[in-house]
Amino acid sequence: MATADMGDTRKNIIKAAEALFMEYGYRAISTRKIADTCGLTQPALYHHFPNKKSLYVEVVRNYLIEMKSALNRLLKRYTSLKESLYHVIRYILLHQPKKMTQMFHDIEYEITQEEQFMIAQCWREAYQIPINTIFERAAEEGTVKDPVDYNTTVETYSHLLMSMLSHPLPGSEKLLDQRAELYTEVILNGLSS
Repeated sequence: MATADMGDTRKNIIKAAEALFMEYGYRAISTRKIADTCGLTQPALYHHFPNKKSLYVEVVRNYLIEMKSALNRLLKRYTSLKESLYHVIRYILLHQPKKMTQMFHDIEYEITQEEQFMIAQCWREAYQIPINTIFERAAEEGTVKDPVDYNTTVETYSHLLMSMLSHPLPGSEKLLDQRAELYTEVILNGLSS
């Protein structure tokens, strides 16, 4: 098998496994199901990943790498507080796993502490640091209240936003822009009239 083919096969396995894991959860999916979905045999799948757990960890890691890259691109493109918040929120709403709670459960109960630590680091780099950057810029510009006034840090602002986004409002993709605008307004102005 050529190296390029092996890379494409590995990418296809990761994408197929991601769809299955995110839809049904770690325990409900077998390597046989993943191999069948990819049109591979189980031994061919095991040529790329030694076991289901290593494949799951790679799926989560790959998702976080893509999220980090996208959010960093958005931060370069949009520098104002409102624009950067809106576009980052919109991207997260569109691309985060629909069953985020399932993913958190699987990470907590199905993989080792060492793997959990690695994923936590990737999560921080993918979500926390880019969102921190938005609030750090805004605090320096004076467009958000200085976190010191609340005896806290920009990480608290980021956690508030990520908490909102971890349980997104239900709705179709058609409502995506409205949802992103609502979250942006709530973060910037609260709910008071």
